[in-house]
Amino acid sequence: MALACRSMVEFVRMAHLAHLLYAEGQTERAVSALAPTRYLFETLERTAKRTHERIGGSLADIERARRAKAHVETVIQRIRQYGDGSLGYVPAWNVLTHPNFMPHDQASWWIVNAWGRP
Repeated sequence: MALACRSMVEFVRMAHLAHLLYAEGQTERAVSALAPTRYLFETLERTAKRTHERIGGSLADIERARRAKAHVETVIQRIRQYGDGSLGYVPAWNVLTHPNFMPHDQASWWIVNAWGRP
């Protein structure tokens, strides 16, 4: 549990730094700040696997760590691909990092359409 808590705090710190660097237009530095989180999620995945084997911990935790790492990989790719303004604009961090991000959707209709849902 302590590892998970410490990892969560570290992730937030690294993601926040990446956000600040991205906002300054320093895309490669933002990627460098975010890149260590991949190892963090690999470590959490290994720990979850060992826990499951030892005492029957949740299999969902293993998948959560895998998905988190995969999402970090996706965000890193998006920062490199779109953080340079190649879309004609630079997507906001919260838009770029969202799972529903769609290139060229400047209005972020996936957010707007969600407002109408109950």
